[in-house]
Amino acid sequence: MQTEGGQKVSRLNVSKDTFITLFLILVLVLLFMPFLATFNDLLTRLVINLKGYWFIREVIVPFEVLELYWLAIITVFCDYGFYWIAGRQIY
Repeated sequence: MQTEGGQKVSRLNVSKDTFITLFLILVLVLLFMPFLATFNDLLTRLVINLKGYWFIREVIVPFEVLELYWLAIITVFCDYGFYWIAGRQIY
């Protein structure tokens, strides 16, 4: 047992305090989640109604697809391309 301010503190009290703290955090998170989901739905509807979806669909998505395409090409080239340049065969 440890002493804290002249009082004895047992492991049971520390474990109980930790459990209560974690339980309160869980309760707060679970209380906050429905508001977060509703807020996300409202933001999505706002973006769709303001034609922000067009910008995402026509500008951002093609850019990201090309970025992933070139990343895949570079990855394949780095894995096998140096062998092709050196004239060695891959077995």
